[in-house]
Amino acid sequence: MWLLAKGPRPHPGEILFADARRLGTRREPAGRMFVDEDLDRLIRVFAVWRGLQPGGRDDDPETTPGVSAVPVGQLAAEDYDLTPTHYTQPRRTAPITVDGRRSRKEILYERFDHTAEATQRLRSALEARS
Repeated sequence: MWLLAKGPRPHPGEILFADARRLGTRREPAGRMFVDEDLDRLIRVFAVWRGLQPGGRDDDPETTPGVSAVPVGQLAAEDYDLTPTHYTQPRRTAPITVDGRRSRKEILYERFDHTAEATQRLRSALEARS
């Protein structure tokens, strides 16, 4: 979910991301129905971040699971990836190259290799059972 607003704001160099995949109930086809409690919580977090109302620990974007305020500079470093889960989920640490960054291509190739290894192990296990 993207929470957008225009006008002056207290965090001009940040964008607030919220991952709402675990909120509400799943609806078909491929939809989600939010209950008032879920919507109220998201609205409170957004209002606290915008400085529209005081908040407590449960409404603070810094401590609310699934919510993250991201500096625009970090977005630039991440090639302007606007996927909320990219910033709201705990990230695994990955090996770092000499210049301190890994290309998306390197990461993708690594994942291909991992998938190929897992597929081979699975095939070997299935063959051993035959």
